[in-house]
Amino acid sequence: SAVAQQSNIQVSPIGSADFDIRRTSTPTYGGPPANAFISASDLAVPGRARKEFDKATELTRRQELQEAIKKLNKAIHLYPQYAVAYNNLAVIYGQLGDGLHEKEALQRAISLKPTFALGYLNLGRMEMKANNYPAAEPLLAKAAELNPGDVNALVLLTYSEFMDNSFDAAI
Repeated sequence: SAVAQQSNIQVSPIGSADFDIRRTSTPTYGGPPANAFISASDLAVPGRARKEFDKATELTRRQELQEAIKKLNKAIHLYPQYAVAYNNLAVIYGQLGDGLHEKEALQRAISLKPTFALGYLNLGRMEMKANNYPAAEPLLAKAAELNPGDVNALVLLTYSEFMDNSFDAAI
């Protein structure tokens, strides 16, 4: 699963209708877990690339960000269509304050997987952080459209609309 922007929370990269296999080893706490599904695109990731991605996730948790970048780049080298790896790379660049590489990685993730809601959400967050609410709104609207159950996307979209004086849309 992908690492959420500016945090160490794990979030499922579900953003399309291509999820089809339920994970049975994921514990549940009062309901289905957020990462209960594996997308068809996740199944296409080669094992070696997945291992590098998993190592990067652990390194990110330990705040060994430069090493995590190396592992994510290796995962991407092994599987260039790895949208979730690009997303996580963007998150790390965001933590390091490297907005240029953060934006490039998010745009690459979205170009590889146009149904990747988390990529749109993170790019929208990035625009909000820069107080660029007009640019954030369509990105957050796309994230909400792709994953209507994502409360974060809806809240951020509403906030962005409010800050852009689009009060009718915010309501």
